[in-house]
Amino acid sequence: MVDGREDEKGARPEELSFGAIMAVAASVITVLGFLGFSNFTQVREFLAPSGPTSSAPTAAGETTTTEDETTTASEETTSPDSSEPEPDDPADLDDSASDPTPFTASALLASGFTTDQGTEYALVSSGGKPCGQSAGMSPDVRAALDAYGCSAAMVGVYLVDSDTASADEQVLVSVQVMPLSSATAVEGVRANLAEGGSWDFGIWCPGSGVAEQTCSGDYASAVKAGRVSSDHRYLIGVSAVYANLNSASTSRPWVTAAARAATRASGPDNAG
Repeated sequence: MVDGREDEKGARPEELSFGAIMAVAASVITVLGFLGFSNFTQVREFLAPSGPTSSAPTAAGETTTTEDETTTASEETTSPDSSEPEPDDPADLDDSASDPTPFTASALLASGFTTDQGTEYALVSSGGKPCGQSAGMSPDVRAALDAYGCSAAMVGVYLVDSDTASADEQVLVSVQVMPLSSATAVEGVRANLAEGGSWDFGIWCPGSGVAEQTCSGDYASAVKAGRVSSDHRYLIGVSAVYANLNSASTSRPWVTAAARAATRASGPDNAG
């Protein structure tokens, strides 16, 4: 754009020079009469240049400039972009000092998930909570979290995403994603939780709606499913239970499937 403006300014002196020549020609037309020029038109034709006398851009020149700019843009598009950042090293997630993941629901929790049975769940409430404060958390889990410095958990509460599900058919899934100082600390917590033992991460409940009272009921007697997993420096604890705290054994496959799917969907992979 700068080149175009400068070229336009450069064309004006040539136009003024031609006007000056015309003025001189008019003043001496009588002197030139003896040379056979009978009128002003003949003098003007004699003095006018036969072709362009300047390299200032014309309309064709402007088109050429546009083509050059297009070519440059094309070259920039097809050339490798050396400024593009390299992908993050997954090992950065192993330590709090290098982990860029923000402590937010959008970074650590899925907006929903689907079980292997095809049941869809949706996130109904989320937020940061103090670590080790969920309803029904077993003492061994709380002790392990305290021992390895867990201070906060990003909590997500999910319910069956269906307008036709009655209160008795609703399953509550409580997800706690807990960032520890390092992946080593996470493995330390897991080592303290014997597989198949009595550990329980407990549940968080929404502030309103069908599952609001689940946390204040007889959680210990309900049929529930719990899972624990690790993702770099993140410990993921999941509990699933019917919102009405159903204790029938027939409810186990549904809560088990919900806990498994929620575990797969949670963690820092959601930040990407």
